[in-house]
Amino acid sequence: RDAAPRGGPRSSGGGAGGRPRVAAGSGRTSWQHSDGMALEEVEVGAVVTGVVTELKGRMVFVDFGAVKDGRLVLPPDGMRSLRRGSELKDLVVKSVDLEAKQISLSRSGASDDDADNGEDGED
Repeated sequence: RDAAPRGGPRSSGGGAGGRPRVAAGSGRTSWQHSDGMALEEVEVGAVVTGVVTELKGRMVFVDFGAVKDGRLVLPPDGMRSLRRGSELKDLVVKSVDLEAKQISLSRSGASDDDADNGEDGED
């Protein structure tokens, strides 16, 4: 089933030049989008499209229309063609952790061996 989050993915990643917003006064990057879909509304198993907002090691952070970017972990060879602003289609919502406020994504058809649940560096 295709999920169509309200507003869809943000093509700019939330800030000028496709960069994430910086929280006022903190100097820290904000991966949150106040106008996005609430985490409680994100359905596990939904197929989504999103825009890459950040690349950190093997982790790709994707704005797919929720209040918080989803995390996609890829093997090293899966990272080669990705850049900030790249559109990713057919991503599957693997899990939503409401307590930690984290969303895990996978590529459609990818096995769990293709990704791990390593530290993501998000707050």
